[in-house]
Amino acid sequence: MTFTNVLTADLHEGTVDGIAIKWNHSAKARLTTNAIDYEVDATAMKAATEHFTHKCSKHLGKTTAIIIGSFHKFTTVTRSGKKKAVHSHETLPLNPGGVKVHVNVTLPDGGLVQNAQWRGEYAELSDRDTPSPVLN
Repeated sequence: MTFTNVLTADLHEGTVDGIAIKWNHSAKARLTTNAIDYEVDATAMKAATEHFTHKCSKHLGKTTAIIIGSFHKFTTVTRSGKKKAVHSHETLPLNPGGVKVHVNVTLPDGGLVQNAQWRGEYAELSDRDTPSPVLN
């Protein structure tokens, strides 16, 4: 798969096809580590993350996405702060509407990032622990 609708490799903030995409500081700092965890190139992982961010934003009708985590295999439970293992996903809030989304992907360890497959998304209102019935 060729990833379209991405920022250039040296940018971490910009607008792509009407969607404002921004990497937060922590996500930028963890990108290389996340890529190492999957045994893939960080530049390719960045492009894949942005591609799926754009796809999700369009699907949910949102115009702003902040990437707070490229592909990773854990989630942090908000109330306890504990991490638990889950399937591969990226995490981002989308606006307008304050929606927190986990974009689920199939991304095998050591495989080509270009082979990543969309599995859907799990969306919840940012200030709640329950999923949005409208968005899921």
